[in-house]
Amino acid sequence: MIPFSAVDEIKRMARADAVTLADQPSLALLGAEEWELVTRNLSRMAKQQWRAIQDIEHLATQTREVSEDVLEQAHEHRREATRLADESRAGAVRLLAIIDMLDDVRTLAKQRGDAIWQRYVERLTTETLAAFEAIGISEIQALGRPLEPTEHEPVDVQEGRVSGTAFSVTEVLQRGFRHKGQILRRARVIISQ
Repeated sequence: MIPFSAVDEIKRMARADAVTLADQPSLALLGAEEWELVTRNLSRMAKQQWRAIQDIEHLATQTREVSEDVLEQAHEHRREATRLADESRAGAVRLLAIIDMLDDVRTLAKQRGDAIWQRYVERLTTETLAAFEAIGISEIQALGRPLEPTEHEPVDVQEGRVSGTAFSVTEVLQRGFRHKGQILRRARVIISQ
């Protein structure tokens, strides 16, 4: 902003209002000393106003810069949170392989009739599921429940009602899990018709 003199401003205002000093008896009656005092005061006030405007513009620029910095930091934090959530989810998916292997070993021990291995694998499975719960991975309950398409993936249908109502889960082929409340993997199930 370019500084201006109070006299120039007074003259501009006088022209704009089509007012002349001769038309204003109160201004025409001022003496030279009084006119000089009025001019000095107006000039001082104009400089103060100009400095105030400069300060406000400077503060506005600083505020805008700080706001942009805060906004960029917020975006960076959001990107970092998304990255960490994605990594956490990917890690959770990798952990599901452990429970799948334990289920496979349990099935094999059951087929072979090995009661010791069955008990051992059941204990390992229970401990693993408890550890999963501690890190935010929870099993989706399926067996005996009505089919819930968002949680269960039906891979086969059994004819006739085995037990319960139609379209209820009769067998779980692969466990389903949630990670921190969101579906990580749907349970693969067989349902009754």
